[in-house]
Amino acid sequence: LGVFSGQGSCMCSCTIAVVSSTIGWAYFSCWSLSFWPQTILNWSRKSVEGLSFDYVALNLLGFSCYAAFNCALRWVPEVKAEYAASHHDEASAVKTNDVFFALHAVALTAVNMVQIRCYERGGQRFSAACKTALVLVAAAAAAVATAVALRAQ
Repeated sequence: LGVFSGQGSCMCSCTIAVVSSTIGWAYFSCWSLSFWPQTILNWSRKSVEGLSFDYVALNLLGFSCYAAFNCALRWVPEVKAEYAASHHDEASAVKTNDVFFALHAVALTAVNMVQIRCYERGGQRFSAACKTALVLVAAAAAAVATAVALRAQ
């Protein structure tokens, strides 16, 4: 909604901020609620039969990256400054509800991973392709972290 605020009055800007915040928390609520039915179903059945293990593992990776990105853009001063410097002094559009959604997604997806470990699986396993992809991503992340650490010295 910030695109529409232009050079309007404070009243207009304040109204847009309230509407934007309301929509943001509404999306947080709806998307966050969408994680619960599968988790509750797994718990009530004490089984994860039929659940795609690869989907859960890849979601955990994706939401972890999304959470790290949002947390950094919301709360790390150096990252916020670097973002502003490369975006014509604009502040990041990441809001608190974005961070909370990402952290909630990581938490519930991690609960699903624990359920996969503890509950009846029906012979299901993670695919070799998923395991390989996760190892490659972990290796790439370690390489990037090492390069950043060496560059900082």
